[in-house]
Amino acid sequence: MDADLIQQNEELRRQLDEARQELERQRRCGRTFQAMIEKSHDGISLLSGDVRTLYQSPAVERLFGWSEDAARQMSWEDFTIPEDRERLQQVVSAVLAGPSAEVAFEFQIRHRDGGLRSVELVATNLLHDPDIAAIVCNFRDVTDRRSAERELLDFFNLSADLLCIAGLDGRFRRLNPAWERTLGWSTTELTSRPWLDFVHPDDVDATVREGAKLAEGATTVRFENRYRCKDGSYRWLSWTSKPDNGHLYAIAHDTTDRRRLESQLAQAQKLEAVGRLAGGVAHDFNNLLSVVLSYSELALKDLRPGDTLRGDMEQIRKAGQSATQLTRQLLAFSRQQVLQPRVLDLNEVLAGMERMLRRLLTEDVELAILPGRPLGRVLADPGQVEQVVMNLVVNARDAMPGGGKVAIETANIELDETYAAAHEGVSPGAYVMLSVSDTGMGMDAETRARIFEPFFTTKELGKGTGLGLSTVFGIVQQSGGHVWVYSEPGLGTTFKVYLPRTDESPRAESARPDSSDTLRGSETVLLVEDDASVRAVVVTILRKSGYTVIEAENAGDAILSCEQFQAEIHLLLTDVVMPRMNGTQLAERLKLSRPDMRVVYMSGYAAHAIVHHGVLDAGLSFVQKPITPEALLRKLREALDA
Repeated sequence: MDADLIQQNEELRRQLDEARQELERQRRCGRTFQAMIEKSHDGISLLSGDVRTLYQSPAVERLFGWSEDAARQMSWEDFTIPEDRERLQQVVSAVLAGPSAEVAFEFQIRHRDGGLRSVELVATNLLHDPDIAAIVCNFRDVTDRRSAERELLDFFNLSADLLCIAGLDGRFRRLNPAWERTLGWSTTELTSRPWLDFVHPDDVDATVREGAKLAEGATTVRFENRYRCKDGSYRWLSWTSKPDNGHLYAIAHDTTDRRRLESQLAQAQKLEAVGRLAGGVAHDFNNLLSVVLSYSELALKDLRPGDTLRGDMEQIRKAGQSATQLTRQLLAFSRQQVLQPRVLDLNEVLAGMERMLRRLLTEDVELAILPGRPLGRVLADPGQVEQVVMNLVVNARDAMPGGGKVAIETANIELDETYAAAHEGVSPGAYVMLSVSDTGMGMDAETRARIFEPFFTTKELGKGTGLGLSTVFGIVQQSGGHVWVYSEPGLGTTFKVYLPRTDESPRAESARPDSSDTLRGSETVLLVEDDASVRAVVVTILRKSGYTVIEAENAGDAILSCEQFQAEIHLLLTDVVMPRMNGTQLAERLKLSRPDMRVVYMSGYAAHAIVHHGVLDAGLSFVQKPITPEALLRKLREALDA
């Protein structure tokens, strides 16, 4: 008996120890569980069947400001906004529908400070569990995440760049509104077809190759291609694409305008380089033509009307005059001709040219001149403006071999910042527009890009030099204006010339000597010219006309001759461009000792010594090479008689 009793006591003691250990384990678990609940950033609440708070973890108060005691006195309607209450009631009904029912949803809770917090909530019905007997609510504050998502969505929607998520099957999944703003296609239209359907045919192969790089493991690819707009035009897009989790994430920047400006800049640089070359050739050629034209005219004066050599000499002079026109066109294109501007009314210029313009056109071409009134004035060289009009009209005529209509229009125009931004080199301001339109064959984009290049022509061999429009370009640019062409194949062409308006008033023109006798003189002229052939022919012209001539090859010789010659020197006739000392520097030096000496400059192109931006400095007398006897003598008499 004693042994049995001892054994029973030992068993009871063992069971009691196990019970104590289990109780301690449960207490430790309870403390661990309580610590987890109290330290958790997520909130936990226990609700009764009538959705009243039975318990809430400390995180609830930290997140939303309401204490457990306060929450016990409030209903869910007190926590929520009116917009969520109907949906919340549906969720409660779903949770109460049966044991272990679980519903996840998101709604907004009103914070104690009056603000709103976004909450993700998972509610589980454990009312049937006697150990819990409550609806267990686990919720997380997602306010900051939702705010960040909204900001990201705003960026997605408001971005000027084109953003997209695409599948590896070649179709768009999601697009931001910039796509429709840029290309004109709706999101539905873009997502309903493979993206390659919108890529320019010439860019499809390259686009496929770039996509293949991503499929082969490339983390990022960058490339450019053209996408078709809904109106049929194309826009250049610069892409950065990255694959992730079976999708492609890409951003595209519209580079169309940048490419257009780069193309315009490259074209301008090319024209500038060709212009410098053309100007240099024209300068040297003008010296040769001065000799050819001057000697041919001097020879013609000495030949009798029936002389057998007279016809040959006439042909030489005629060829020289044609070559002169060629060099003037080259100088006009290179913006190196010397302009002698006047205040002009373009309507008056057109009125004076109308008869000549009608003679230029064939009978099947109708000419309409539409003068704008009132019309501002421009400061331009009248001869150069006439050249612009004539070249544009001839170009229009040649574009209508079957006949048509040419319209010349003038108007006052204000070019704003928007226009200037879209047209390289244009400054906003007040302009006078001269437009020449035709109903001819028009031009494609490739032709339009080259029409102002010298020697570029679409005409048959022998039908044109390719200098007409390049001359227009050079004259307008040097006059401070701009010229733009608008044309489509089969829809005709319009050239618009914009010249800056001026507030200056016209000046009265001085009378010029008429007869050859009045061009003679007896004065002394100091001639400075570094080209021996030009110097020789000028000496011949002046001496035959009665002048005393002192020759000098350069500025140093001229200064020495001026010091040694004791009598009066009435006029200095000097080339502008010379080595070591130019013509204007020489004139300033000599006028220190001979202040009454008149000066006439000679040049084949616009040297900076006598012009600013191609416009002759005020008060200077100038004779343009190639020199002809009459033009030279007339300019000398104007200077001496002034």
